[in-house]
Amino acid sequence: MFLFFAFLVHEPSITMPSKASTPDQIVTRLAFGSCFNPMLDRDEIFETIANYGPDLFLMCGDNVYQEREEDDPELVQLRNAYHALANNRRFAHLRETVSLAVMWDDHDYGFNDADGSWPYKAQSEALFEHVWAIPEQDPRLGRPGIYTSMFLGEAKKMLQIIMLDTRYFRSSLKATDEPLPGKERYLPDDDPNKTMLGADQWAWLHEQLRQPADLRIIVSSVQVLPVGHGFECWQMLPIERAKLLGMLAESGDKLIVLLTGDRHFAGYYREKRSQTTFVELTSSALNYPITDDRLASAKAQHEPMEINQRFFGANFGSLEMDWQNRLLKLQLRDTQGTVVREEQVHY
Repeated sequence: MFLFFAFLVHEPSITMPSKASTPDQIVTRLAFGSCFNPMLDRDEIFETIANYGPDLFLMCGDNVYQEREEDDPELVQLRNAYHALANNRRFAHLRETVSLAVMWDDHDYGFNDADGSWPYKAQSEALFEHVWAIPEQDPRLGRPGIYTSMFLGEAKKMLQIIMLDTRYFRSSLKATDEPLPGKERYLPDDDPNKTMLGADQWAWLHEQLRQPADLRIIVSSVQVLPVGHGFECWQMLPIERAKLLGMLAESGDKLIVLLTGDRHFAGYYREKRSQTTFVELTSSALNYPITDDRLASAKAQHEPMEINQRFFGANFGSLEMDWQNRLLKLQLRDTQGTVVREEQVHY
């Protein structure tokens, strides 16, 4: 009876389970991406990712876009968008052959730039847990927000992936009425009462970082290291950004990898604090790259943390781990799977 009721609440969306992963699986190849609009007739990148053959595919947010973003407690447009993704043949094949781990961003959480004040976030979380087939024993079903973590591998080859929820608890950002380069939409806000993750998620993250891992990956739907633009990112709450980087550095890890999306173009960033090197790879978008009217502005943005050149075509990110030599390749790949950017770093 409950399953039938859940179906009625969430229809026409259906569950989208993926190939199961096992905790002892050694990950040597990982793919990730963000920003897929199922209403567009451009889905070949899913076939490319399946052919690449990653051990895991991370979906980092904006995994669907609604046809219209409405203040609707029934989430009709979001349910329709999930339905369109579920009926995508190439995505269905990817789910059958590759394990998925999923985080949301604003467009599959609620609406553009939505934060913790959105009144229908609990309904959206229930829909998320339904469509991504979150199992009954998963902690996400018993708490607000969809933050999660996983360990994969074995001794000396242990990978921890932490996926942060930067929507459900986030405070409102400080908007600007005079957009200038670096201040396009928001301004950094030093209000100590504002939060990115919320108290419970911060406490959970602290406990996660106390657990040993040979390589640690942090997924944030919005960018962490960049400070040169005025769109959504951790820099808009600089106290929270400093707290995050400080907490990560206290883990004692030589390297922390940050995987992000959101921007509709791709880039690579680096920062060092104490003994920890942070590298961030932003991959966006899977099929919805930045439009021509915004391209010149995006190319002109100055980013002091940036290494290599941005990539503005459709793309996905890939990570290749050489556990024996402790070497990590961070790559950006185009729709055909060709490596268009690559950086290597030891961990």
